[in-house]
Amino acid sequence: MHSLSNERRLASRHEVVLHAHYDSSSMDMSTPVTNLSRTGLFLAAQFLDDPGSMVAISLHLPSEPKPIAIAGRVVRVDMRPGSSGMGIRFTDLSWRSRQSLARFMESSRPDLLASVRAS
Repeated sequence: MHSLSNERRLASRHEVVLHAHYDSSSMDMSTPVTNLSRTGLFLAAQFLDDPGSMVAISLHLPSEPKPIAIAGRVVRVDMRPGSSGMGIRFTDLSWRSRQSLARFMESSRPDLLASVRAS
């Protein structure tokens, strides 16, 4: 596991299963998001970028008609079999995207998350 630093999380995380599109200078893929906070997310992925890579993510929230656009930076890479992926810290989030994310997390109850996992 690689990390840029031992920073403590600034926001609580919500376990989710959401669909996202990930784009960086070295890869372009669709991948699930397995947890989400107001400051970042974790993407489950077999192909991994290096820590520090700048990325663009289109995140599909069930409450929104269009994906929200997120700019971020890879801050953690997990290479363990069965749990590989990347921790992404948001670097730029529009007001609209921030509001959509806040609404989704406020309504993230176990029954909603279960329905998201099933889709």
